[in-house]
Amino acid sequence: MSIFSQVLYRSRRGIKELDLILIPFSEKQYPLLDAHEQELYQTLLSQEDQLLWDWFFLLDFPAKQEYQQLITDILNYYRVQQQENVPSEQDAE
Repeated sequence: MSIFSQVLYRSRRGIKELDLILIPFSEKQYPLLDAHEQELYQTLLSQEDQLLWDWFFLLDFPAKQEYQQLITDILNYYRVQQQENVPSEQDAE
């Protein structure tokens, strides 16, 4: 199994809210990350689901500064994707 396939598999947490954030990021953005960021993302995915939940829903913050920046980047990507998928008022007419 390729590293990319492993990342996609590990992004599926079985928690809908996390899956909606992590899977699209893994599919579209992970390949664009540099080697250090890819390694950091893989390490992030090795964390417990409860920690990821707390970090992504801002209930707690990771001690590792690099995680904080990566989580911010992932959440920003998620927000942009959500905005692009919202139909405009013109589309509704």
